Amino acid sequence: MVVQGRTHGSQRLVLVLCFLVILVEGYDLIVYGTVLPTILKTPSWGLTPATAGLIGSCSLVGLLIGSLLAGALADRLGRRRTILVGTVWFSFWMAVCALPAGVAMFGIARFMVGLGVGSAVAAAGVTAVEFAPRGRGQSYSAITWTGAAGGGIVSSLLALALLPQFGPRVMFWAGALPMVVLVPVVALLLPESPAWLRARGRARQADSIADAFGLDGGAMTGSAGAGRGSNGMKGLFSRNHLRVTALLGLLSILTLLLVYGLSTWLPVLMQSTGHSPSTALLFLLLLSAGGMIIPVFSGRVADLAGPRVVTASVLVLAAACIVLLTVGLPTPALLVLAFLTGGGTLGTQVLIYGFAANFYPTSCRASGVAWVSAAGRLGSIVGPVVTGLIVGAGASAATSLLLFASVAVVAAACAGFVRQRTAPAREMRSPQVVQRDTAA
Repeated sequence: MVVQGRTHGSQRLVLVLCFLVILVEGYDLIVYGTVLPTILKTPSWGLTPATAGLIGSCSLVGLLIGSLLAGALADRLGRRRTILVGTVWFSFWMAVCALPAGVAMFGIARFMVGLGVGSAVAAAGVTAVEFAPRGRGQSYSAITWTGAAGGGIVSSLLALALLPQFGPRVMFWAGALPMVVLVPVVALLLPESPAWLRARGRARQADSIADAFGLDGGAMTGSAGAGRGSNGMKGLFSRNHLRVTALLGLLSILTLLLVYGLSTWLPVLMQSTGHSPSTALLFLLLLSAGGMIIPVFSGRVADLAGPRVVTASVLVLAAACIVLLTVGLPTPALLVLAFLTGGGTLGTQVLIYGFAANFYPTSCRASGVAWVSAAGRLGSIVGPVVTGLIVGAGASAATSLLLFASVAVVAAACAGFVRQRTAPAREMRSPQVVQRDTAA
């Protein structure tokens, strides 16, 4: 039995900082969906549904590459440094997105945004878990990754307030603010992960940070041993981890296809069924809200019961809700369904990130989260592009939504095969604590 640990105030500070980093990531990626209906109606942007889908995938291609690079960087160079560099990078390129530089430069800038986001979020998600109290790793991961949905909420609210008066470019300028607002705060307050420091042989510094942030004395003892094993991506595909690595990658592909296909095109699809532009944005807002609120509870359940059953269940819920979105229900009921769909799609990805962060050892933990993120980008790239082609070909909103529902069903079946339980974070604690938990 794993004894639940107390939460220290400084641990909450780390959780908040990591949450804010991922919130900014969520804003930067979801903002494209909030401005897309306006851009398609503005001739000066020069976008068609097909080219819009292609540019929507540019940031996701960058995110794929950035995630693959960032896992190795965060495991080798440290979590804190990777977060800072990545946040500066993607904030700068959000400013470039706001410039009237043409379609090609806009696509390049969106690619660069994704590259920076991918380098920051894996390190942020892992840092939150490595500062979590004992037995709360899945919850801390869930809370942190709900920042992505929080960013979607902020993007939707700002779009409702600013888009009609100021146009799409102001939304991208807002995405550049973290470079001057968030980065200095993170640089001042966020420490390096004691688990990573211990794995790199810097025991004294690790102990000092662990004491200051309320972690167990000697909490990082096992991490040094982890550091001598297979590191980075090599560790993910070792004999012990290969099966889980493959299944988590496939599940992430399917889930992020849903997340980014819906977040990019749901406002357009709902407008095509007769809803006003402001109501269509409400669907995106509720989708993001469900992805932010529901995982807080599902993550706590996963701490107690494991992520497999919870993940499969929320995916089945998402499939049912997407099907019901095609029915002629009253708008308030449809908005509730959008909320539940967000909890079952983005909420699933939150659980997958938590699974990876709690399963892999310190030597390849950031690489594990980065792998989940990077593999999923294959789905996130396909989602907006294919949906754009389907919409451009004149398919109905119901047809597109039913395709999303079928993907959710397949993903739920895939989740059922991930039978490996998340490993308790015993490597993060001293041998005496592990023995006491085992005896209990």
